[in-house]
Amino acid sequence: MVGDAMTSEGPEWLIWIVTGACNLRCPYCYAARYQAEKPLSTREGLRIIDEAAELGVEHVNFTGGEPLLRRDIFELIEAARSHGIETSIFTNMTLMTEDTAARLARLETFLYTSLDGPRDVYEKAKGPGSWARFLKGLEAVRRHGLGFHVNIPVSRLNYSRVAEAIKTAVELGASSISMIPAMPAGRAPGTGTSVSSHEFLEALRQAEEAASQLGITVAVWCAPFTRALPWARHLISSNCRDWNVIDITPSGKVVFCDVLGVVVADVKRDGLRGAWEKLQKHPLNRVINTTPRQCMGCPVAASCRGACYARAQLHWGQLPSPDPLCPVAGPRARV
Repeated sequence: MVGDAMTSEGPEWLIWIVTGACNLRCPYCYAARYQAEKPLSTREGLRIIDEAAELGVEHVNFTGGEPLLRRDIFELIEAARSHGIETSIFTNMTLMTEDTAARLARLETFLYTSLDGPRDVYEKAKGPGSWARFLKGLEAVRRHGLGFHVNIPVSRLNYSRVAEAIKTAVELGASSISMIPAMPAGRAPGTGTSVSSHEFLEALRQAEEAASQLGITVAVWCAPFTRALPWARHLISSNCRDWNVIDITPSGKVVFCDVLGVVVADVKRDGLRGAWEKLQKHPLNRVINTTPRQCMGCPVAASCRGACYARAQLHWGQLPSPDPLCPVAGPRARV
């Protein structure tokens, strides 16, 4: 997502869905749409890393699916590190081994993982036996001194137990914590697991209470309307429109948002630089940076700009429109 960073010579971050394959089957997974894509080859992937270095990319996040399913994942990470690029990997931890953790530690690669809550909630989403594998992976990570971030996907499976999820993340040793509403894409529409505005507001209230008790802050991803809630003193949020990021799908498509999946370029055809230029010039930039009329008068309108445009497009069918999860504009909006 490029947003207001359109004048930049190159992206700071590259978020790369290196594979759509996964060993789990979460009912709300929005990335399931990428399972059918044939991943880029090792040679193509290494070329992307070289081009990223030339463009001045500072950080590459390898995600999926489950990125540890790629046999060449360490070759790709090593290539990025050889260029001085920071790296991180978003893994469900259930495939983490001592050897994998040791190699990631040597490469100084930061970890992101997903946590729905304590064991009973976790296994509702991840499947029977997944909790034990998750804990085993975390133990290996901690033994090798790797830092990890916990992201809590808020779905109908756990919105009423977000406080427990946060406390569990702290107990497990997470260096930072975030939460994100399950997106109405991928498997979520078919399983009915994405949350309503009322349900997400309940999750936010629980997060605020837990964060206050624990003396921490919790980041809220993809919900910049959080800033409009006067009681949310321990919750922080940002807007993806302000990020200097390029998103790449497994087959090399460059998308405006990996949830919405609007394809604007192809790195195999355009190269990373050409894809970045197409992303900057795409007309959707103007549309998503236009604040919906329903949001005018809101004290955070200038920074929020209608919040998540992907959810707005999926719900209302047109942009600019307000985020249907926003407790201020969403429920009463008519476009």
